[in-house]
Amino acid sequence: MAEVKKLAQKHQAIFLKVDPDIPVENIDWQEAFQREGFKCVETGEGFDGVQPKYVFRLDISPDEEELMASFQQKTRYNIRLSARKGVQIVLGTKEDLPTFYQVLKETCQRDQFLVRSYQYFEDLFDCLTPPGYTRLFLAKLDGQIIAGTLLLKIGDKAWYLYGASSNTARNTMPNYLIQWEMIKWSKRQGCTLYDFRGVPGNLTEDNPIYGLYRFKKGFNGTYTEFMGEYDLVYRPFLYRLYQTLEPLYYKGVRKMIALKKKKK
Repeated sequence: MAEVKKLAQKHQAIFLKVDPDIPVENIDWQEAFQREGFKCVETGEGFDGVQPKYVFRLDISPDEEELMASFQQKTRYNIRLSARKGVQIVLGTKEDLPTFYQVLKETCQRDQFLVRSYQYFEDLFDCLTPPGYTRLFLAKLDGQIIAGTLLLKIGDKAWYLYGASSNTARNTMPNYLIQWEMIKWSKRQGCTLYDFRGVPGNLTEDNPIYGLYRFKKGFNGTYTEFMGEYDLVYRPFLYRLYQTLEPLYYKGVRKMIALKKKKK
């Protein structure tokens, strides 16, 4: 922490944010961060933080038959339906990245999510795919890309990092099959844990993204709440300013996205 503080002073950092991969019930870790001067940051029930606080995580150490049998009946049905409909899952290349990004933008417009720039995904692919940390998975139907995902693999863990699905051929359920193929691929790479990433903390059916929770829950993972974000503040005045202005900025961006969708 002393070395981190030196770096923070050198670069005039406002604060240090950490978001550990530690479940909320681990009180010892939370107390340790607080002793170091960190303050807990409330990030809400959805995706308001830098990383989602609530996720589904699946133990993929059992064999494929056991895993498939553990999924909910509807999930198993949709995986098999997608295969019967002729959907094929393949590994994508750098040349496929622009098409994946177009499908991702289509998804974000449909579901009113924010999307990062194409440059971000190109940098992510260039830096992390050659050493084997990421893979681009594509769902194709009659040669056309109808869905895609980016998977992150580090050690014996795999994360469903980004996902996109076209408005075309959604009845072929490509999202189910692509998840199953990612799980199987992760197992072959020696992974024992598969993280489906974010789901809402508010589990009522009137939540706008409850469908995302229902989709991921169908794979029978463990619903996990992390301990959340902790900030170590170096410049209090600028930190308070940031805390005030940042939510207003994102609120404005989301409002613009909603207006564009309404006009279409």
